[in-house]
Order: sequence, then structure tokens, then C-alpha cells
Amino acid sequence: MGRERNVSCSTGAWGKRTLPTSTASAGMTHCGRMDIAVSMRLANYVFSRRLLQVQKNVPDPFMKWPIVIAAVVVCANHSAALAESLPPEVSAYIGGIKKTCEDAGGQFDLSEALDHGALGLTHQEVWVVDIRKATCTSNRCLFGGCTGSGDMQVAVFLRLPDRRIKEVFDDYVLGVKLEHSGRSPKLSLKVLGQDCGQTGTPEPFDSIQCIRPMVWNEKTQELEFAPLSEAKITFAPHK
Repeated sequence: MGRERNVSCSTGAWGKRTLPTSTASAGMTHCGRMDIAVSMRLANYVFSRRLLQVQKNVPDPFMKWPIVIAAVVVCANHSAALAESLPPEVSAYIGGIKKTCEDAGGQFDLSEALDHGALGLTHQEVWVVDIRKATCTSNRCLFGGCTGSGDMQVAVFLRLPDRRIKEVFDDYVLGVKLEHSGRSPKLSLKVLGQDCGQTGTPEPFDSIQCIRPMVWNEKTQELEFAPLSEAKITFAPHK
């Protein structure tokens, strides 16, 4: 799992996460840039104004914005909380990526590329960094998001039973998905070729593609593929 894979196929939207975790502590999100106190005062003003207009039964065109204002307030408070909870190990990893962007003269945003949740029956806390989803204003292709190669670098951090944070995966794959529901949430990777049980060394366009769950091996302290029998084939080349 430590080798680089040169892939030439598109992954589509399989790897997109529906509940990304923002990284306000490193200044990497559109969320939370408004001062929380100011946004709260603004929200209170909006809703007070709405109540007054309802009592007077007078239309108020300004009131088409209360939902937007409320969303800003929720976003700002959420980002502030996350800023305090991001582990130093994850923050340091992200900081290295951020520096690459800043050295290129850009502003960095990883809000769509960081996912946070739980793994397995023990619900071990996990952070997933999908670097291809990161953006840099100076170069939108800096992290490989528009190369067309189909592969992406993914890093996974896990909180161990002794509360330490360990980087348990850092490699190139076709996609990543972290479940956010169920008794035993899964982390799955979209991979190809030998990782899908294919023999030999086929070219990317001749490679089988599959989705494989990952499991934590307590004995070896490694994140490993679940048995091949649990793999789901998503593409098989025609012969």
C-alpha cells in the first residue's frame, strides 16, 4: 500500500463526502471568517426585525435574507469549535500542504477535503484528508485536482485506544469514502489492479477497479484491507 499508482481513469463523484469537517484553525475554510459576536448581533437584529414586521403585518423585502444570516452564525460557531478540537498531528500535516499553496502565493482552502468521523464497532475517531479536494487560489491544479489522472493522495489519521493520534495511511488511490451512520461505520478506498485481486501487472486501462473497506488491525497497529471477499468490483475491462 506504500507504492504510487499511475492511473488514467476518472473516479466520478464516488469519493465526494457529504459531511466535510472544516479546518478553521489553519485558516482553511470559507466558514467562520466573520467574527462570531458580530454575526450573532446581526442575526438577532434580523429576527427582531422580522417579529416586528409580522406584528405590524407589513411586508419587508429585507427579510428574504434571515436564513442566510442564520447559516453564517451556525457556520461561524461550528468552525470555532472545530478549531479547538483538531489534533496537532492532523493540523501539522495540513500545515505542510497549506505552506505549499502559500509559497505559491495563493490562499488555501481544505474545507472540502477533510472528513472526520468514527470507524468500526469501537467507533475510533478518524480523520481523512483527500488532498485532491484542496484548493489554492494561485493554482487550481496545484494538488492534482484537474490532472485527469484519476488518482489522488489520501491520508488517514486514527485515534488509538491510548488516545494517541497515528497516521495510518498515506498513499494514492482512486477514491475514498467515510460512512457517517450505522453500528460499524466503514472507511472504504477505491483501488485497482492487484489490490482488487488481479494478477500480473496490467496497464491502468486493463485494470479491475473495486471498492474495498479498510479495517484496523489491533495486533499489528496497521490499517489494512478487509478480506478480498468484501471487495465490490466497479469496473472490469472487456477482453
